[in-house]
Amino acid sequence: MMNRVLKKATVFPGFCKKHDAIFESIENKNLIKNTSIEDYIFLYSYRALVNEYWLLNSLTGKNNNKLSEFIKGNPRLSAYPHDMVEKSIQANFDSLDNYKGMKMKFEKYIDERGALSDYSSDFKITYSKLDMLSLEFAATAIVNRSKLVKAIGIVDNFNTKVPICVGILPEYENIPNLFFAISTKDNSDIINFINTYKNGFFIQNLVVLNSQNIVFAPEFYDRKIRSGEFEKFEKIRNNFTNVDLFECLGFDFLSNQLENKKSHLKNILSSGK
Repeated sequence: MMNRVLKKATVFPGFCKKHDAIFESIENKNLIKNTSIEDYIFLYSYRALVNEYWLLNSLTGKNNNKLSEFIKGNPRLSAYPHDMVEKSIQANFDSLDNYKGMKMKFEKYIDERGALSDYSSDFKITYSKLDMLSLEFAATAIVNRSKLVKAIGIVDNFNTKVPICVGILPEYENIPNLFFAISTKDNSDIINFINTYKNGFFIQNLVVLNSQNIVFAPEFYDRKIRSGEFEKFEKIRNNFTNVDLFECLGFDFLSNQLENKKSHLKNILSSGK
C-alpha cells in the first residue's frame, strides 16, 4: 500500500528492463492510443498477478529471513504480533501454485515484445467505465475464489482454484477510469456475477479489501486519515469474508457517486456461461 503520485501506479518491482518492454503498450503515451480497453486490462492484470506471485515467492519458507525483514519493514504489519502476521502470510503460500498456473495461461498469449494473440477463448473480462468519478487512488487485487464465494454468500458448485484479478484504475491517456474483473473461463460464473451485481460499494470493497497494491494520491490519503475512514478501512481490510461487501463499511473511496443499492443475490450460481 503506497501514498504517492498516481501516474506511477502501474510501476511494480520485480521486472527487469527486458520484461518491462512487454508493458510498453499500456505505458507509452504514443502506443497506448492503439491499445484497446480489453488489452489494457489483460496486460495490467498480468503484471498485477506476476507482482503478487513474485512477492509471495520471495517470502516462502517458515524460517525465511526475508519474511521477518518484510514484516519489520512494513509499519502496518509490524504493529501486529509477529507470529500472527507470519501465520497469515504463510497461509497465502498455498496460492502460489494457483498463481503460477494462471501466470502461465496469460503468457500463452503474450510475446516478448508485448504483442497479444487472441485470448478470448481462455479468458473472460468484464469492466465498467467510471466516467462520473474523479478517482484519487488505484488498486488491483488477486482474489481467491473460495474466499469470494463465502463473502458474497453463494454455494460454490465448481470449486476451481483459479484466482480472479480485479481492479480500479484512474484514467490514463485514452483509457477511462475503470473497474474491471478478469479470470480464465473456469471462473465465468463469478465474472458474470460481478457483471450483474456490481454497485458502488461492492466495487470498492471487492477491490480494496483484497488488495496488496493500493496507491493513494497524497491529498486524498491525508483527507481519509483526518476523517477517520482510513482507520476503519485498516481494521476490516483483512477480514472481508465477515462483512457485507454491498454495504458502506465506514469508508468511501469512490465518493458514493455510484449506485449503492444492495442487489438481491441468488443462492446458487448454476451456470458458467
